[in-house]
Amino acid sequence: MPLWLKITLSTIGGLLVMATLPVAVVWLVQPDHFRITRTRTLAAPKQAVHAQLVDLRRFDAWQVKNEDPTDPPTLTFSAPPRGRGAWLERKQRSGSYRLTVSVVTDDRIELSGVGETRMGTGRSTVTFVLHQTSAGSTDVEYSLEGELNAVTRLFWAAAHVEPRIGFDMEAALMNLERASTPAEP
Repeated sequence: MPLWLKITLSTIGGLLVMATLPVAVVWLVQPDHFRITRTRTLAAPKQAVHAQLVDLRRFDAWQVKNEDPTDPPTLTFSAPPRGRGAWLERKQRSGSYRLTVSVVTDDRIELSGVGETRMGTGRSTVTFVLHQTSAGSTDVEYSLEGELNAVTRLFWAAAHVEPRIGFDMEAALMNLERASTPAEP
């Protein structure tokens, strides 16, 4: 092999190592699971907030939707669509997920989710903890936690996903407040 070819191949190899090393380091330091929590005091009674959360038909009234208008979702609900065991399936070309109401108490609602996208399958849990305040409003703690696979770990870091999801969760809490507040006469 001529010397110039050896030098060229060595240089290309070195550049490839230098280019992939930072990506590998970022991937290695990313956790394989996430948890995001937002809290808000809603000017709505606890019973009204609870009713919104346990009835999956009402999900779209308060949940933030970042949808592509060319890929509208198809929604399917269990019968009945409310209470423990109820589920919602949302399908689009870009992916799908299924949320199941897994825990319902006076103060806590948990939804278990399984989603599939081009980046793989993931499991998540959405938890709402409700506390009635003395003023008649409701303190809501909204948490989302789930798994990150090898591909989503890298995407999570590169796209700064956590602040975006947190922003959507805050907007969802504002929407939940509007949906739970009785209309003024």
